Amino acid sequence: MSFDLLLMNLLLAGSGYASKLRRFNPNARKYLLFVFLTTLNAGIYGVIFNLYILRLGFGEDFLGLILSISATSMGLFSIPAAFVCDRLGRKRTLLLSSVLSAISLFFLYNTTTPELLVLFSLASGMASALGLVTGSTFLLENSTKEERMYLFSMSSLIYTFSLLSGNMLGGFLPDILADLISAQSGSAISYRLTLYVSLVATMASLLPLAYVAEKNS
Repeated sequence: MSFDLLLMNLLLAGSGYASKLRRFNPNARKYLLFVFLTTLNAGIYGVIFNLYILRLGFGEDFLGLILSISATSMGLFSIPAAFVCDRLGRKRTLLLSSVLSAISLFFLYNTTTPELLVLFSLASGMASALGLVTGSTFLLENSTKEERMYLFSMSSLIYTFSLLSGNMLGGFLPDILADLISAQSGSAISYRLTLYVSLVATMASLLPLAYVAEKNS
């Protein structure tokens, strides 16, 4: 195959893909923005939270405990989350997920009491379960058979891009924020402020969801 023919095929494929993207349901587009914002938070959280907990003076054993509690609660709550999703509807369940996530993370970042850290890690896992269980169903209900593959692949692409972007932000934000407040680089306060920045993304994710048109069951 000549280079010109290969280039032409790539342009045609890209044009067809772009055409599919433009036909996405408005609800689906808002959900993709929701994915971007919530995953941006997750990317920063993944880099900073472990360092923050250790900087507070807790040991690696306690860090492992709260991380495992969050993951376990997400797994155990997945089945009840499906019932909540059917009961409340997709839009309200996603809103509940974002609100619960924002509240649990806010208190998680503002307490140094071990029992409360465990409690809010549990709540954070439950919020994640609500979002994960509802997301795929929401995309299925807001796409046609022809565009579904493109929508799910775009969701995965946005997830990956946003996660990497969050990881990068989590890497250099603590030093920038430490300089702004004249704090020591790598201090608990610089990590906490970085986590606050990530929390803004979760709170902003409520905006696209608020304009989603709920489908009748």
